[in-house]
Amino acid sequence: MERFDFRLFSRTKDRPPPGTYAMWWVTPEDSNLRSSPTIASIDRVYQAVHGYASCFLALILEALGTAHPGETRVPLPKNPISPLWRGPENRLYPVSISEEKGIRFYLPLSTTTVRFREEFWRLFAEFAERKRSAFVDARLPEDAPSLEYPGGPPDWWEAAKSLFERLERSEGGPSPNASLGTYIVQEED
Repeated sequence: MERFDFRLFSRTKDRPPPGTYAMWWVTPEDSNLRSSPTIASIDRVYQAVHGYASCFLALILEALGTAHPGETRVPLPKNPISPLWRGPENRLYPVSISEEKGIRFYLPLSTTTVRFREEFWRLFAEFAERKRSAFVDARLPEDAPSLEYPGGPPDWWEAAKSLFERLERSEGGPSPNASLGTYIVQEED
């Protein structure tokens, strides 16, 4: 993947292959949450999207061809929606969008290299920061804080990282199968 843009993705009705998908997972070359380049990029995404999540969701819907004409803001749903997208390299990406946790992409653990994962999140962070800068330059007001989740998705993300670290400490170090922001696809019956 050379760049990130929501227009590189399309919605699909295909079913992702069974397996575990995650935002980040422990690997031999990237086993420490706080020093992970991937985690640093995901942090950047959460900070860039914060306050403008409705603008980002409008961009997603526009890219998918489902936006209403002139729609520049779409509030994130209270209940998560989980569309499946086909993206660069013909990969399938489960996505989750919710007011509590924000916009999350999941990558398949079994077929995603650490290099691809790092590049994906780095490019997404750069894209999100450019878009945020454009929103600020256009003097768009930030989204009103959620009454139910006043800290928004960044607070959820920080809590998820803290929980992961507490579990690591209680288990004496990272489990080789540990992941963060996980999405599991079961075999069909």
